[in-house]
Amino acid sequence: MDLGLIAGIVMLIGWAISTFGFNGPGWVHFFLSAGVFLVIWRYSVLSRKKPKPDSSEPPASSRRHRIGGHRKDSPTGVPLFRARKP
Repeated sequence: MDLGLIAGIVMLIGWAISTFGFNGPGWVHFFLSAGVFLVIWRYSVLSRKKPKPDSSEPPASSRRHRIGGHRKDSPTGVPLFRARKP
């Protein structure tokens, strides 16, 4: 677990206890916003997977080659952008 994720969960628990248990003041709701932000942010960072290059495949080209309005690497040939008209 990440420290930011744990901090977000602690903020949410603190918000719930102060809001429902003690009828906390309005500024306590900042913990709800900050806690939800931290939990979503850290979860999205942790769940992002970095692709590992396969040694059998050549490295990808830095440019995308366009042919007649279609991307050359499009498997279906469906245009992924609109071609400019001359």
